[in-house]
Amino acid sequence: MRTSRIYELFCKWSQTILLFQAVALCATMLLRFSIFSFMQTNWGNLAIINALHPGRNLTMAHSPDTATPYLQGLANYRAGNFSEARRHFQESLSTHLDLARNFMLESALAEGDWEKILKTIDISRLAERIFLVKVLVEHEDRIDTKTQKQYMDMIQADPSLASAYLHLLLSKNLFDEVIEFGAALPHDGEFVQVRFMMGRAYFYKKDYASAAKIFEKIHEQQPTLDNAVWLGKALFNSGRPEEGLRYLETILQQPSGRRYIPYLVDLSVAYAAVGRCIEAKQTFSEAVKTDRTGSQHALLESAQRTITGQCQK
Repeated sequence: MRTSRIYELFCKWSQTILLFQAVALCATMLLRFSIFSFMQTNWGNLAIINALHPGRNLTMAHSPDTATPYLQGLANYRAGNFSEARRHFQESLSTHLDLARNFMLESALAEGDWEKILKTIDISRLAERIFLVKVLVEHEDRIDTKTQKQYMDMIQADPSLASAYLHLLLSKNLFDEVIEFGAALPHDGEFVQVRFMMGRAYFYKKDYASAAKIFEKIHEQQPTLDNAVWLGKALFNSGRPEEGLRYLETILQQPSGRRYIPYLVDLSVAYAAVGRCIEAKQTFSEAVKTDRTGSQHALLESAQRTITGQCQK
């Protein structure tokens, strides 16, 4: 009996040991698989991040399948594979909702699929309303009158959307359209940026007097650096150089080394035009030193020719 009991206990103990070994083996295999999957995903992510580096040319036709859907979407978007990019961004909505939705809309816009954009836009999401503006500017002639009016009414009622709409029209040199659209909107309160766009449209049309009138009113309401410089540019070009210079010199109130380069260029060119060449060269020299990345090279090169030509007269 005693021997039988010992044998029975031995068998149970052996079964328990085998069970623990099996569990341990399964756990080890699962851990190895998890680590492998984790490393595989991260190697895929690193491969895409490396390819997306701004200093590299993206030659991949598709992104590694092991990367996250969001990064695969980015890789395909940059490579111009917009349909594939949209599919990946759709899959990443649970992890990158706002960014994924934005890139889905950008991809549809790049494909010229304005109908897809209008179906995808969530009007309650402020960041997505800007795509209404982009659609109306890029595809206005392809949208039916009823839909067009519906969204134009929405844009006209929202100062930020109206301003964005005019900004896009300006970028296409549609100056008359900017003035016509802006004239139908309120000219006070939150719509001050709309008037600012109208002032720029007049300036680009070389109607400097009309631009100056608009910028004067804006500057009275909001005496910011941008408004002061644009007022100065309009006054200077409308035959009021001394007044213009006073506003253009507002840029000098900013800390040295952090002054906006295009505004320094505007001031240096204005100095040269009235024969104040020492100040023109000093201001231009500061602009060159401030451009540490070389991003303003073309602007500075053009300004240098202008200043040299003026000061040699």
